[in-house]
Amino acid sequence: NVNTVNRAGKRKRNRKTGTWGQRSKTKRALVSLAEGDRIEIFGS
Repeated sequence: NVNTVNRAGKRKRNRKTGTWGQRSKTKRALVSLAEGDRIEIFGS
């Protein structure tokens, strides 16, 4: 089971100029596994 979440970018202040900027938005995937299932990451 896979659900996706769009996360807003955080507001950050520029150290040099002091102006506010925005970090990029990101998309996260939340994966639910059944009992005993595994995800092979490195294919070993």
